[in-house]
Amino acid sequence: MDNIKLSLVSNSGILLASKPESADDTQEILASGLISAIITYAKEVHHEELQSISYHDRTISFVQFQQFVFILETLDKEFTFTERQSKQLLEQINLSAFSLLDGRDAELITEGESQLILEHCFHDINSLNIILTRFPLKSLIPEIFTIQHKVKGIEFLENSADRAYHKSIAQIIDKNIINVNQEIKAHSFLALIPEHKKTFYVIFNTDGFTTKVGYFIIPQELDYTVFRIYSRLERLIKSFTGSRQNYDFIDYF
Repeated sequence: MDNIKLSLVSNSGILLASKPESADDTQEILASGLISAIITYAKEVHHEELQSISYHDRTISFVQFQQFVFILETLDKEFTFTERQSKQLLEQINLSAFSLLDGRDAELITEGESQLILEHCFHDINSLNIILTRFPLKSLIPEIFTIQHKVKGIEFLENSADRAYHKSIAQIIDKNIINVNQEIKAHSFLALIPEHKKTFYVIFNTDGFTTKVGYFIIPQELDYTVFRIYSRLERLIKSFTGSRQNYDFIDYF
C-alpha cells in the first residue's frame, strides 16, 4: 500500500523503524515519542486504551502489543481510513505482531530486525486488498448486458448471459421492479446475491420490453461505503438523466 506509513515504537517512545523511512529523522523521533506519551497518559490517568489520535487534518491509528506500539497513518491528508478499514488493518497488524514479537524485549530488537518486522506486517496488510483511495468506486469496471422480457421469463441479447450472475440480476429486475409497458429511465439499486457472495450496484433503463443493465461488482471492503453513499448515487443518476436530452447508457459509468 503506497499511501500507508507504518512505524514501530517501543512503549518508552523509542522509534525502532518506519516504512517508508522519513527524510526528517528528528521529527519522526519526536512524533513517535509524543504519541507514546499520550498513549501512556490515557492508560494510566484515564484508564482507557486509545486506538487513534486526530491532529490538524489527519488521524493516526495504532495498536499496542506487549512492549511495542505500531503507528499507522496515511501519507496523503486527503486519504483517510474508514472505521471498518482501520479495524481490519489493526487486527491484521496485531495478528502479525504475535508471531514476530511475542515475549520480545523492546531494548534488544535491532534496527535490522525492526525493518524486517515492518516488511512482514506490510506484506500481511497488503493481502487484505483494502482499497484506500479518495474515490474508491472510480477504480471499479462496469459490465453491461441487455435482456428482453417475455410472457414466460426473460431472454438475453448480444451474448449477455456470459456471466453466471447476469441471470440473477436480470431476474431481480424482471420479477420485482418492472411491469410490461412500464418505461423507467436510470433506476438504480443495490443487490447482495448470496449464491455469488457478492454485492452489486445496478443501473438500468427499460421501456417495459427491453432492458439495458449496467452494474459494478463491489469489493467486500467497500460494501459499507457503497451502502452508506447509495442515496447520493441515486440522486446523481437522476440528476444526470434530467440534465441531458440525449445520452448513451455507457455515459452513466
